[in-house]
Amino acid sequence: MWIADRGQDLDFGSLIDPNTTALVVIDVQNDFCHADGAFGRVGYDNSRMPDLAAALRKLLAEARARQVLTVFVRATYDREVTSGPLAQHRLRLGLLESLCLEGTWGADWFGGIAPVGTPNEVVLTKHRFDAFQGTPLDLYLRSNGIRTVIVTGVATSGCVESTVRDAFFLDYRVVVPCDGVAEGKQEYHDTGLAVMKRSFATIAAVDEIVTIWQQSNVPVEPSWRSNVRRNRASRDRDSEGLVLIDVDTLDPTRAAFAERLAEWARASGVPIFDVRSLDVARGRSPWIDQDCADQNVDAGALQSPGTSSPARMRIGKMRRSAFADTRLGLLLRTNDVRHVTVAGADAVHGSLAATIFDALDADYAVTVAVDSCSDAGWTELKRTGINLGVAADIGAQWRSRVGRRVSSSACSEADRRL
Repeated sequence: MWIADRGQDLDFGSLIDPNTTALVVIDVQNDFCHADGAFGRVGYDNSRMPDLAAALRKLLAEARARQVLTVFVRATYDREVTSGPLAQHRLRLGLLESLCLEGTWGADWFGGIAPVGTPNEVVLTKHRFDAFQGTPLDLYLRSNGIRTVIVTGVATSGCVESTVRDAFFLDYRVVVPCDGVAEGKQEYHDTGLAVMKRSFATIAAVDEIVTIWQQSNVPVEPSWRSNVRRNRASRDRDSEGLVLIDVDTLDPTRAAFAERLAEWARASGVPIFDVRSLDVARGRSPWIDQDCADQNVDAGALQSPGTSSPARMRIGKMRRSAFADTRLGLLLRTNDVRHVTVAGADAVHGSLAATIFDALDADYAVTVAVDSCSDAGWTELKRTGINLGVAADIGAQWRSRVGRRVSSSACSEADRRL
């Protein structure tokens, strides 16, 4: 039943709640959209672009009225950011001087689609099709509590579809207005929409979105406002997960505290993410090799993370941070965790600190169970904003929150009976 529970569709109004939705506008620039731009000069039919601009102006006007977080994404392809494969693609299109060069007319906004400098508007520059690649787009979205992205702009089957795929893979709900995206070839546009509808996005129309926002009675409390962000951060501290790092290498006393903490987490419904360092020759870092040698650690003895289950999710890592090239970030997002408690060992020197810093940079609240960890300089780390605690106190907090949830559930059931 968990698929049915997790996969329930939201009604369209809730899906595009303006307080948790961001509008993303991609590459509405002269070189892509104007008849005299780079694409127009090599034969692309840009006759549909004025209609696209008109639809986007309507959508932007309502987004501004509702104070929706809006991200304007522009592309530039100067020499220093154009790789060999990308240059080959440009050559195939006949774009011998590239396109959207910084400081040129071709890189300017098209058709009146441009930021106006309000607090809810952000401008990002990208150098690849996907607007997440090499930009802080995900940072802006997650930092502002965004759950749904409305992706617009050009080209439907290129930069739009690439961005939509990545947004979906990052667990955002995605909406694409069929008349809020466009492309020089209609067949490519239609195919792009069909692919996105099948697998990645809800397809709607600009007027549907505008009408829903105009009729919405939801108070304007946009997630980007500082007071809303503070309140959300406070609530997020109850969305907890326990991250264990190489606990099998702790000394017996600290290992006992860590396992007790895991028992309390399991009893309290707190998900457990059990991370173990792996010795996989094809993925091994030469720096970790040297580190293990310096510490007299037998890298070959680092074991498989073991069998995973929903109660205790197992993760293998081959670098210091538990986030580096692992599924930890994916699992935390999937299970709606916003506050991680960290326990474990520095089997590879710096693992705890690296994981903590990566968690902080990914906007998780962090608590360190100091009696369940090897010594890693907690006094200095505390200055980063982490909380320090001991297993007994952390377990007691988890149990009290279970009590509050049970009490709240009982009250809700009583209210329904009345």
